[in-house]
Amino acid sequence: MAAIRVSGNITGTGATSEVSVFGKANILLAFNGGSATIALEKSFDDGANWHVASKDATPTPASSTGQIANFSWHEMGTGGTAEAIGDTTLVTAVETRTDGTQVEGASANIYRSVGTVTATATRAIVEHGLFDASTAGNLMDRSVFTVINLSTDDAIQFTYELTVPAGS
Repeated sequence: MAAIRVSGNITGTGATSEVSVFGKANILLAFNGGSATIALEKSFDDGANWHVASKDATPTPASSTGQIANFSWHEMGTGGTAEAIGDTTLVTAVETRTDGTQVEGASANIYRSVGTVTATATRAIVEHGLFDASTAGNLMDRSVFTVINLSTDDAIQFTYELTVPAGS
């Protein structure tokens, strides 16, 4: 697996920076927009383009939508379409989102959210998403996996971890 690190300054209204990735890679984008540094790490199994806009990526107060501390809402679904950078929702969401518990991972640079979602009917679950609101909101990550068959009242406990490299 390749590791790609892109860093630099983005200037001007609507300015963007882009990196294209093919194959499996971990990408860290760290852009210093004056007083704030933005960093996010993501793995891609297929080619993907990553866009960061300076104005859109400027951090806001912790109580605002889009802050890592708000990404605790777990949702599951039955849509098996491949993950894509442009995903903003699950393909076929089922059940109500559940507010997970946020804890530190194995070290201080690992954010972890654990949430349990219960089926209200027989389901063939193949996707999970982590959001910053109980409805609508922003999707941090969507994952597709091998089917987990559930009967009514069965539940899945999802654990999502985000590792932020030291110095980011």
